[in-house]
Amino acid sequence: MVILKKCLRAMVQVVGLLGLVGIAGCKTCVIGDEVPMNGTAHQVPKAFLSATAGNDPRIDVETGGQTVSNKPKNESDVAVIASGDDIGGVKEVEIWVEETTWHGDGDYGTLTGPGLLGAPTAKTVFKPKTDNIACTKLMALYSFSPSSKLLAQGDHYRARIWAVARNFAGQETQTPAIELYW
Repeated sequence: MVILKKCLRAMVQVVGLLGLVGIAGCKTCVIGDEVPMNGTAHQVPKAFLSATAGNDPRIDVETGGQTVSNKPKNESDVAVIASGDDIGGVKEVEIWVEETTWHGDGDYGTLTGPGLLGAPTAKTVFKPKTDNIACTKLMALYSFSPSSKLLAQGDHYRARIWAVARNFAGQETQTPAIELYW
């Protein structure tokens, strides 16, 4: 019970770094299973993405699926969870967000996001220890407030969100986008 409490306390301290808990007696992997780190590709990893805006139903997409568009009922904060899954271990999970704001009925104003920044909005990278243990699953988290974007930049706001998962062999895959409009 003491080790469990110690591990749970450590997990709270690593919010945003859900791949590792470096405390003696704790599992290396917070989610997924521990596997020997393998740089040989067994398969292309799978990527999953979930977004929840306020009390609206959760939207899920995964590798091989279709882009999903939604207009949430209100401007509540949006929580985004991305995960990767690979039997040889997941090295990195990224969340990409392309944001567009505009005024009126279609006069596009400001475009921000990966097309201009060239980097993910959020990511988690698995940093293996000397024991060469990897995790079959890894997660990244991100949240944002559409109301602050609307107040600052325009009448309308769109967020296109997708996830990328990469394994230790360098293979990667991405989810279709979740498009949210306000």
